[in-house]
Amino acid sequence: MRESCGYVARVVLEVSTDYLLGDEEITIKDTALFKQFKEVDNLKDDEKNALVKVIENYLLAIKTKQAFTQ
Repeated sequence: MRESCGYVARVVLEVSTDYLLGDEEITIKDTALFKQFKEVDNLKDDEKNALVKVIENYLLAIKTKQAFTQ
């Protein structure tokens, strides 16, 4: 579980685990998104990891598209 949190922090959210553990203030303006992350946090590890891969691939696709359109 701890490894998956570190992975999500590093790859998907692009922050450190220290940031997530409260050493720095977290501001999520989109309350609906925050509620969804809270729901994801309650999933089984395999379900959570599958969702992380989906999010990761989606973000990679966006970044790739942006890189080629600049």
